[in-house]
Amino acid sequence: MDVFLGNGDGTVRPSLSYTAGILPQSVVVGDFNGDGKTDLAVANSNSNNVSILLGYGDGTFQIPMNYAVGNKPRSIAIGDFNGDGKADLAVANSTDGTVSVLSGNGDGTFQTGVTYDVGGSHGYDVAAVAVGPFKPDGRTDIAATGNEGVIILLNTAPTPDLAIANTDGGNFSQGEIGATYTITVSNLGSAATSGTVTVTDVLPGGITGTELSGTGWICTLTSVTCTRSDSLPAGSLYPAITIRVNVDAGAPSSVITTAAVSGGGETNFANDTANDVTQIIAVGIRQTILFPALSNRTLGAMPFPIVATASSGLTVNFISNTPSVCTVSGTTVTLVAAGTCSITATQGGNAEFAAAAPVTQGFLVSGTNNLNSQTITFGALTNVTFGAVPFTVNAMASSGLPVSFASTPTAVCTVSGSTLTIVATGTCSITATQAGNGNYNAATPVVQSFTVHPASQTISFLPISNV
Repeated sequence: MDVFLGNGDGTVRPSLSYTAGILPQSVVVGDFNGDGKTDLAVANSNSNNVSILLGYGDGTFQIPMNYAVGNKPRSIAIGDFNGDGKADLAVANSTDGTVSVLSGNGDGTFQTGVTYDVGGSHGYDVAAVAVGPFKPDGRTDIAATGNEGVIILLNTAPTPDLAIANTDGGNFSQGEIGATYTITVSNLGSAATSGTVTVTDVLPGGITGTELSGTGWICTLTSVTCTRSDSLPAGSLYPAITIRVNVDAGAPSSVITTAAVSGGGETNFANDTANDVTQIIAVGIRQTILFPALSNRTLGAMPFPIVATASSGLTVNFISNTPSVCTVSGTTVTLVAAGTCSITATQGGNAEFAAAAPVTQGFLVSGTNNLNSQTITFGALTNVTFGAVPFTVNAMASSGLPVSFASTPTAVCTVSGSTLTIVATGTCSITATQAGNGNYNAATPVVQSFTVHPASQTISFLPISNV
């Protein structure tokens, strides 16, 4: 067998001769050992074998390795017939009317050939062989032609078949923090996966990934990619992947994310991508309120103004949470009695801006007596997720007197005694007060706020059998 190396200008160098079998009839090129270098497979008619010449990558080849096939091999083709990602060979054996299939080991060697009758039992010859997906299952099939016509060998080898599902956690809202997508990968095939399985997700504009995780997955947030190499049995699911995202305040009304799975030795790629269409609810531009702390006052002081500003520039409104101690009219506070005055600043938004999280400030209204002062110790509260069970809040007055709690807004959280109940997502503010008694003046109220994040959810959707 002669190899002519090209000069790149349409001419070739003098041939290099290599010994193969007797009367070579057909040759194919491929990479049989995965080193990225071109190798040769030669069908030798008169020696009834196939010669494998592994390439050095410089135009020269190693001493051939020979593998027995049928009688008078005349044609050879390369394909992956068992879905392991390694090159296999199909050989047309002329005079005995058979096709030999040699499975590659991936290291340049091949297993003993398996022979299939394509007309030899009826006295027919076979002249050529070709490979391709002749039915829509992703497997590589074989076509043989001879004096009987064309014979198709359909591939029935068990193979894995990965499928992917991509779902959101419900409609998102503009400006939402911590929204979620869930990706699941299943094996709908008839064999377990082999090798690395890779999942990627393309996030659209207006959606920013903040966290990517899944049990057993190795994930990289910057590329929104997760991989794993453990085998997934047929009919099984990998643990779900969760993507936590933030939604831009100006995100469009609808976005599409595309998730894809690859690898695992599968051959059917028709169900390897999944789109999710997410509706985004317009809630306006986010705004915040700046409401400075209020100084303690003495009962009998003249009514005084208070000031708070919204980042939107819209007017801030005030409400007294303790009208028995103080009242508010517009921006003017009037003291009514000694105790703790609690005032909440709100801004309800408009067509352009979303409602701001309310801000509460409190101060002490002291009487004209010489009672002892007291303080309240009320630690910061941890953010929670919607659906959290009611929990207890704790605060302590230096006087030892019991502390009372009030919540704002009640649309987000309520408090009964010291038990706090979550009602909706948003910002919850809890005011701790101690009104005093015959020995102590009222304590300065302490306000602690925390965020109630949306809860995540998942959908369990078992694979549907083929029919």
